[in-house]
Amino acid sequence: MAWKYNDVRIFVTDESEASKQIIARIQPLAGGTVLQTFGYESDVLKLSAYVVSSGDLGLLKYTLTTGNDYALETPWGIVGSYYASSVNSKLVYSISQTLRTDLSCTEPIYVVELELFTE
Repeated sequence: MAWKYNDVRIFVTDESEASKQIIARIQPLAGGTVLQTFGYESDVLKLSAYVVSSGDLGLLKYTLTTGNDYALETPWGIVGSYYASSVNSKLVYSISQTLRTDLSCTEPIYVVELELFTE
């Protein structure tokens, strides 16, 4: 089943999430390390997916330039709004694609790694 990010259909094959705390480490001259906690970073959601067509890949890359957050929709509903941190893609050579029957079977297929984060 297809997910959607910024109304672009993506076929997710893997999903992972990372959380991190911001800790400054100070090492005074006189002794041991002093740790100070400054809060936490936004959770980072990493998705591996297939994207069909250069146009849809271009729309995903466009989200990097707007500074806007976009809804991430799964088959189970909208899970939230995310900012795109990075979009890495790799062209997959195939004879014909069958993921999107509304497009030509000769459309290119890309394996895409998306990094998304919330505020």
